[in-house]
Amino acid sequence: MKHAIPQRYAIPHRYATRPGLYFTEDGGADVIVRSETADQVWLCIYEKVDQPTAFFNDAIRIFDDSATPFINEIHEHAVCTRIIEPMYVRETLFRMDGPNYGLWYVHLPKAWDGMRYAYRVDGAWDPSKGLRFNPYKLLLDPYGKGIDGRMKLSPAAFSYQCDVSEDGKVRGSAFGPMSTVDALGNMPVSVAIDDRDKSKHDADPSHPHVPWSKTVLYELHVKGFTANAPWLPRELRGTYAGLAHPTTLSYLQSLGVTSIELLPIQAKQDELFLQERGRHNYWGYSPLSYFSPEPSYATAEAQRKGARAVRDEVIGMVRALHEAGFEVIMDVVYNHTCEGGVEGPTTCWRGLDALLYYRRQKGNIGRLEDTTGCGNTFDFTNTHVVTFAVDSLRYWAKRIGIDGFRFDLGVSLARLDGDFTKHHPFLYALRSDLLLGNLKLIMEPWD
Repeated sequence: MKHAIPQRYAIPHRYATRPGLYFTEDGGADVIVRSETADQVWLCIYEKVDQPTAFFNDAIRIFDDSATPFINEIHEHAVCTRIIEPMYVRETLFRMDGPNYGLWYVHLPKAWDGMRYAYRVDGAWDPSKGLRFNPYKLLLDPYGKGIDGRMKLSPAAFSYQCDVSEDGKVRGSAFGPMSTVDALGNMPVSVAIDDRDKSKHDADPSHPHVPWSKTVLYELHVKGFTANAPWLPRELRGTYAGLAHPTTLSYLQSLGVTSIELLPIQAKQDELFLQERGRHNYWGYSPLSYFSPEPSYATAEAQRKGARAVRDEVIGMVRALHEAGFEVIMDVVYNHTCEGGVEGPTTCWRGLDALLYYRRQKGNIGRLEDTTGCGNTFDFTNTHVVTFAVDSLRYWAKRIGIDGFRFDLGVSLARLDGDFTKHHPFLYALRSDLLLGNLKLIMEPWD
């Protein structure tokens, strides 16, 4: 029998209508995630073993050598914790309350900036019907503002049973049995960033707001543009800070351009076929997180300090570009994710609620509709997918200071019954939004 969730973890939630992690005045946080078809969701917090845990008084200790399987134990206890000695990490799991209109909740009495966390989700395993829940897998917060770690090509990254051969190829059937390999240590996790500071926009230069008739776009790759810049010190080459360097800004001004369009800077992950070949996605069109900036473009010092420092470097870059008179446009990829087809890894959306997020083949619900050539397609006929994308765009515009967006494969975002329509709800949502509707919005027509 399950133990009831302690009242201190189940207090009313101020942000009950929006997923995400919200710091609260009591020193804790409200945490909400959407999964309409899961049976149970857990919030997992990761702490170093050599530091006191923040949840000592409430968490039940579970052990690896217990006669009861790990997955069964976490179902039994409202809050439980385990220590993984080889990784020098403590995992504390909070059984979330729900679903309430598809949302799962928990209130943490203690939460801190830089807190590492992820989700585990249990439910039906029926790949032929598109159901691929697996509590052994760690899932990123779709609304997570920071990210730590990278995927390792191993059986732990996949929800189905598979092996990785000596030549790096994944062997197994995506429609076979569920994997029971724990993903901890092999997958990235989310990082909480407390951005409640009301002075965050102090000294922020005014946005240029260049009229369309005078706009001259200059598209560049943050890393590629600065990687070999002779005027930059070596530690700034290939970084956000390198793009913000005064000499870089002077060079861009000399070109006569008005608006800098950045190739994707949202966190990315290499596609499976590239990982199997030991290659990398240089351009960034394989999104891993829509709220987190790509850490590898930050300076080594920022990467060492963590997710907040990476985010601050991005904000500093945008402010410097504004100060120099440039608009900042972001190339964004909402048409597909890095999870690829059903044979791909499970990092976030597939494990949370694949039926909600991804389009399905009409004659075979177990397979994904692929209008992007990348294995999957976000389902923008679902209201919650539209809301997720709009929330992400508003975050980059409001918190980071972005002036506009260029939508990769824009046609794929505005399909109803398979065909593009200029009357799509997503397009109306963009134009009617008080913030986004006043920004530069560019839709790539290629399909």
